[in-house]
Amino acid sequence: MPTGAAKVTFTERDLSFFIQAVTQGRNCVQITARRGPVNEVKLIGSMKQFQENYGLPIDSSDSDIVVQRAFDRGAVLYINRVVHYTDPADASTITALKASLTLKDLQSRDTLKIEAANQGTWGNTLVITVTANEVDPDRFDLSIDYPEQSELGESYRYLTMNQVDTEYYAVKVINDQSKLVKVTDLEAGDPFESDSVTVGTDTFDSGDDFTIDIDDIPLMASSLKDAINATSGDVTATSLSNVISLTAVVAGVAGNAIALSAVTGGGNISVSGANLAGGLDAVVADGTITYGIPADGDTVTVDGSLFTKVPGPPGGNEFSNIAELTALIEALANVNATDDGLIITVTAANPGNAGNAITMVSVSGTGLILSGATLSGGSDAVAATGTVTFSADPVTVDNPTVIVATNLSGGADGLSGLDDDDWIGNPATRTGLYAFDDIDDAFGLACPENTSPAVVAAGIAYCENREDMVYYAEPPASVDSADEAIDFRLGQGVWVHSAFNSSYGAMYFGRPKIRSAKTNDITDISLVGDVFGVHAYNDAKAEVWFAPAGLQRGRIPNTLGIHYNVGTPGRSSEMDDLVNNQISPIVDFSDEGTVIWGEQTLQRAPSALQSLHIRRLLIYMRKALLKINRIYLFEPNDPVTWRRVFNLINPWMEDLLKRRAFYEYLIQCDQDAKSIADAILNTPERIDRGEFVCRLFIKPTRTLKYFGIEAVITKSNANFKELLDIRL
Repeated sequence: MPTGAAKVTFTERDLSFFIQAVTQGRNCVQITARRGPVNEVKLIGSMKQFQENYGLPIDSSDSDIVVQRAFDRGAVLYINRVVHYTDPADASTITALKASLTLKDLQSRDTLKIEAANQGTWGNTLVITVTANEVDPDRFDLSIDYPEQSELGESYRYLTMNQVDTEYYAVKVINDQSKLVKVTDLEAGDPFESDSVTVGTDTFDSGDDFTIDIDDIPLMASSLKDAINATSGDVTATSLSNVISLTAVVAGVAGNAIALSAVTGGGNISVSGANLAGGLDAVVADGTITYGIPADGDTVTVDGSLFTKVPGPPGGNEFSNIAELTALIEALANVNATDDGLIITVTAANPGNAGNAITMVSVSGTGLILSGATLSGGSDAVAATGTVTFSADPVTVDNPTVIVATNLSGGADGLSGLDDDDWIGNPATRTGLYAFDDIDDAFGLACPENTSPAVVAAGIAYCENREDMVYYAEPPASVDSADEAIDFRLGQGVWVHSAFNSSYGAMYFGRPKIRSAKTNDITDISLVGDVFGVHAYNDAKAEVWFAPAGLQRGRIPNTLGIHYNVGTPGRSSEMDDLVNNQISPIVDFSDEGTVIWGEQTLQRAPSALQSLHIRRLLIYMRKALLKINRIYLFEPNDPVTWRRVFNLINPWMEDLLKRRAFYEYLIQCDQDAKSIADAILNTPERIDRGEFVCRLFIKPTRTLKYFGIEAVITKSNANFKELLDIRL
């Protein structure tokens, strides 16, 4: 219950759900082709698009003509290219191969693999040219010529193998844009690959002596540091981030001779110099005593020892002349002293900073003058140092070398040995029919190049299992009569397979005759393209549930007849036999042209589902209702939800009624129930199981198949009005 100050609130609740229109005019076709993706379905809507993806015609197949005739009538096709597998359950046994070419870099390392976009000998005709870029010689240009379809040639400029340069990185650019090839970076010049560092007489190789890890440069630097410390007796190493610091083990100028170098393909390792530097030897501290004529009693103190001038023979620590003074200072343990006739130079016994602490004191006039209170200038030895730096943002340098026009090679079509198993496919590898598993908006499926009983049976079973497509079949091209076609449908005569029996299958007889663009001869072709073309035209001009047959919507244009025409008066009984055995004839009337003259499924049992338009209506309803009603899953299973389902479906069914899908319909989903006790279909047991049943009763519209005309002959004096009241 609301609390607090008065306020206005606004909330949303979406009850505006509606049933969307179902996509129409789409069907699935399996073919062989010059090129194109294998067992990877593509949606194709025009011949231009087909040739861009599947190439020019091949001698072994008329599929290009078949699909073109479908496109000409507005069909859109999901196409799957079929090739041979030695074991359809193992995708690795594919016999079709992609043509390829491997480019090398300046060090003759394999750097870039170019592979045809898909399998086939067509890839062997691709021509690759690599040239240096005119603006930047560190980049390259690459062109791909396709002589068979020169308009599809491609050209790429300003490329690099540097992965950091994402705008021009060759692999990304080509793979994002090319319709002809895919490329792979073989990582020949990947950062630090084959690089080495030399310290003194020791050389450390990347990958062997220290880790390569471009994702963790500090780790790589630490790895090299550890390797140096474990091996070298000349230096010690420390690392911080991407920098390794080296220090000579022995201080002094000798460390400056320790070599330091790096071999790196892209300048990803730098050193501070050709050698360690900055090494210095230790320096002794010194000072001077400048003397004149010392007076008796003058004193000099050096490092705590006092020396006094006396006039007579000197005693301990006494001197009577400069030579005696020099000798006394020299006798001290920590200094040396020399007299050059003007000054006494005092130096520390040992080099280093310690000598700077040796004191000197003079109590004298001008006889003994010191250079300072202490010796000075002493310094310790300095160890030589250097650095090795790994680039924090490493660069790849392995651009391919220039090559003149060179063909890819090794492509194979995979057509040799093609058999029924390849067309049927395998659900585990998603090949053959199972390549269409993810397609949910197609109404039909066909394999115009394979009419074997095994493939027809598998196609029908596949569609029946899905319950949302019809498999369209035809007798083999060798079948030249209606009787032979019936034998094929029933599996009798020379055929030993089971009869085809399913409302998810349809069979047509009558191969359209055309003039072949390949040979200029008149030949007959598969009827699948024309059937799908008629279906697309039917769905666009009328509705899915209208019969795709007859003179209104079943015409097949641009034919030179039918290979076996049962549309003549002399063969009318053969046409009847075909229809009586659920085979829809394609006929050629002398005054009307070629037309589909039947719309039957392969269901043997007499019911409404022997009519193709009714099967297609139910598929349409299935596609529409299954999707939208998912929104009610996990909602409360009660009369409120039931009424919402009814209110969603009823307007849609009313619309189908107006569009002549059926004569009458009834929805029963307990929409009028006030409580569970009032429910008829949705019993407490069903509710407890989480079930909800919505039953649709329909009287589907039937097609007019038999048009009776009676001619009544009367006497000359007959009264027509009276005759109208007589039941003849």
